[in-house]
Amino acid sequence: MSQAEEIATSWQVYRDLENRGDRAAMLGALETFVRRMEGAAIGVRETWVAAFLREKFDAKSDLTVRGPLFQRVLFPAVRLSLGAQHELRTGRAGKASPAQRRLG
Repeated sequence: MSQAEEIATSWQVYRDLENRGDRAAMLGALETFVRRMEGAAIGVRETWVAAFLREKFDAKSDLTVRGPLFQRVLFPAVRLSLGAQHELRTGRAGKASPAQRRLG
């Protein structure tokens, strides 16, 4: 199973438990998902975060964004993306930022 498939599977397990209202199991599944995302290749993370944000905001998903998901997955990816955009605008493209060195 590929890294992206493992992430998709652990995300679905989390979503199913979230929908059932089993808080203890849901939090455990969320932790598993977040750990997998933290260990994933940057391209896998970027692809997943972009798809999540499209679903959340374009499709107006009512999914609750829990703290660990925001703090450890979404925020770092968005910060990295915004930093890269800033570097392109300011001519610093190609130079790794401290955030990129930590994540990459």
